[in-house]
Amino acid sequence: MSMWAFVHLELHRLMTVTSRYEAKKQTMREAVRSYLAHAVCILISTA
Repeated sequence: MSMWAFVHLELHRLMTVTSRYEAKKQTMREAVRSYLAHAVCILISTA
């Protein structure tokens, strides 16, 4: 799975002509945004 993620990141980086850092940051941003929009696990505040 990690190899697939690396290949996907490299393909995205090459197609968009961005640095590895920027490609990873954009991928993480999209993943977090997607998770927050469809959160399955909701943490209950203990405070």
